[in-house]
Amino acid sequence: MQKETANRRVFVVDDEEGVRNATALLLQMEGYEVEIFPSASAFLESISAPYDGCVITDVRMPGMDGVELIAQLHKKSIPLPAIVVTAYADVPLAVQAMKLGACDLLTKPFDLDALLAALDTAFNQKGSDEGLETIRDRLSTLTHREAEVLRELLVGRSNKEIAHNLGISARTAEAHRANIMAKTRARGLAGLIKMAVAADPAQLHGLVATGKAPTPAITK
Repeated sequence: MQKETANRRVFVVDDEEGVRNATALLLQMEGYEVEIFPSASAFLESISAPYDGCVITDVRMPGMDGVELIAQLHKKSIPLPAIVVTAYADVPLAVQAMKLGACDLLTKPFDLDALLAALDTAFNQKGSDEGLETIRDRLSTLTHREAEVLRELLVGRSNKEIAHNLGISARTAEAHRANIMAKTRARGLAGLIKMAVAADPAQLHGLVATGKAPTPAITK
């Protein structure tokens, strides 16, 4: 692993010192060169050309958050791939980050294998293993109700909240969620977000902006 990671720089941006240090230690043990920053603004102030490496940023931080950081990277034409780290409650922010071009998404708590896989994607600029047509085909198999549940998931709602909003039981909401994961073959919520953004970014923009699940376009 260290031969492959030699001279690869990773910038860890997180306001929690413990998270920064733990992530840095794990990556250094794998052979990465790591720099840590307590805020997005501190990172932007220190970065300079030639630009080389990958950014791992928490999505929710005081001041400039991870979404704005990615937007600033684009605005300043800094070509660094970015991996976003998010908690379940921050799903709407994660969707925005993916729309802005984040190359991968990790949900807390994440393990070393998931982190290394995300970095491999970032450094090798590998796209999704699934083509857009395949993703859309899988999403098209969702029933009307499953599509409603999907859109509720993508604004960060829990099974209990989904059940209340759709007038169904929490157990039924959980069953629909399981069906969605099985039909799309998504690897967790992060994978589901990436698939949904790739398939229909325009509709997701409106969904995140309003915080309301629109009338589903995917029906069966």
